[in-house]
Amino acid sequence: MFLTLVLLGDKVEVCDQRVAVCRDHAKGMCKRKQCKYYHIPIVLPPANVMAATAKLAENL
Repeated sequence: MFLTLVLLGDKVEVCDQRVAVCRDHAKGMCKRKQCKYYHIPIVLPPANVMAATAKLAENL
């Protein structure tokens, strides 16, 4: 296994084909001019809503 470190065009750091998500952006609070973390383009529902949805899907 080898380590690969790449910066994408928007300066997002890629390491071993993975990126770190910007937790500040997920909370709507990222103030960095050039953030090295990935900004998720969609808004995800809260974890408790996702868990309830998954539980309902299992019962179908």
